[in-house]
Amino acid sequence: MSAVALYVLVLGAGWLFIRAWLRTRYRALKDAGHPQYFSALVASAYLLAIGCSVHVALSRCGPLVYGTAVDAFFDAFPASVSSREDSSIVSMLAASTVWALVLARPLAALFNWPLRNSSLRKTTLIQAGALDAIEATMENALSAGISIAVTLKSGKVYVGLPAASSTLDDDRKWIALFPIMSGFRTATGKIKFTTDYNSAYSRLQRGLTEAQAQDIADRFRVLLPIAEISVVQSFDLEIYEKQFRSSAIGETGNNGIPPSGSSGTVDVEDNKLARGAYSAFIGLFSMAILAAPHSGPAMLGLLLLSALCCVLARNPGGWSDSVSPGAGP
Repeated sequence: MSAVALYVLVLGAGWLFIRAWLRTRYRALKDAGHPQYFSALVASAYLLAIGCSVHVALSRCGPLVYGTAVDAFFDAFPASVSSREDSSIVSMLAASTVWALVLARPLAALFNWPLRNSSLRKTTLIQAGALDAIEATMENALSAGISIAVTLKSGKVYVGLPAASSTLDDDRKWIALFPIMSGFRTATGKIKFTTDYNSAYSRLQRGLTEAQAQDIADRFRVLLPIAEISVVQSFDLEIYEKQFRSSAIGETGNNGIPPSGSSGTVDVEDNKLARGAYSAFIGLFSMAILAAPHSGPAMLGLLLLSALCCVLARNPGGWSDSVSPGAGP
């Protein structure tokens, strides 16, 4: 295998990484041509440096065992070295490329773990340009349990709690909603409700366990195509119940059980501490791997600091942040 072929393989490792890491995944899915090539090139350079450090560190720590394994690998997949290439450099490049390919997905998964903090994930996605206006509203609702009103181009209106969206899928096509009420917009733009799902939830869930009640709610889950959405807005159920509900559908009170999350508008503040800890985690972890061939104690110290930053990014201040089902990285 020549050096050129190895460079192509490490570029493939970079491409795998940017498609798996949430911070870069959306741009990798959306961009085509030169922007994607450049992102993959930067990621492959990073992975190659990490792979080289791992290879050198293992060569020094376990030269007999690791060296034997490397020799066996090269015997099975011999490198093709031209007269202008140094065989030792090609061998080093080959070993580093293998580690880059092996580590691409695990590293992306490790970097994604702190993003289970929904506030940090939302901020990261916005900074990455992964959310348009509708999807930013949806992500805010997903992380905060905000009730929203979604108006389709047909005039149909759904009010409910977001369950998931396809923001990070290969094709961004849909959002999922647990409906609370539905209706339509009149010619003057006012919303007229015709169906009260809360009443149905209340009747069907009476006497059931929480798991059974959630199963009933899941049967009402609605998938709405993003291409057909014209308006997404926050919808304060408490204000609606007090001011408008009786005139809209002829009932008062709300005995239904929301299927997931809570109603009302909740502002989700960008957590600067979490963002700083997340950046520090990635930087310290990378430094630890790069320091591995030179100083074991330095590597261990940096790994410990990176682990603390990782936990802090996931739960800044010790508070626990839960993620809605279906909304995780």
